Amino acid sequence: MTSHLRAPPGKVFRTWTDAALIPKWFMAVPGYLPALAEVALEERGAWRITVRPGDDESQFSHFHGYFFAVEQGRLLEYSWRGDVLGAEHTTLVRVTFEEEGDGSLVRLTHGVFETEAGRAAHAQGWNLCIEGLARAVEGE
Repeated sequence: MTSHLRAPPGKVFRTWTDAALIPKWFMAVPGYLPALAEVALEERGAWRITVRPGDDESQFSHFHGYFFAVEQGRLLEYSWRGDVLGAEHTTLVRVTFEEEGDGSLVRLTHGVFETEAGRAAHAQGWNLCIEGLARAVEGE
């Protein structure tokens, strides 16, 4: 997934990784409570995000993992583990942040998934998250 955002790479990277800013974009959709986030932004540092589609804790989704690579403003690689569609997924996420024109080019890869349904569900979630990220960094 590749997206152009009208903000400098440093701002996009910071918004992606700052636990106080993650709730502004990660599954920031109508009906959802703000996500809860914890981030130790360093190689081997842990991260955790809880998505809350409402007040019922049984409906919360928990995602967590560890950073393998952190290059400030440029690159993130981290493990991803969580339950989507009733199945536990353990995968790898890689995100790059590059200067491009009036903003940033963000390239996201996430996989490998055991099923097409798992891949499609994550792609749908990431589309919503990238839309939220654009709103957060572009000030809309």
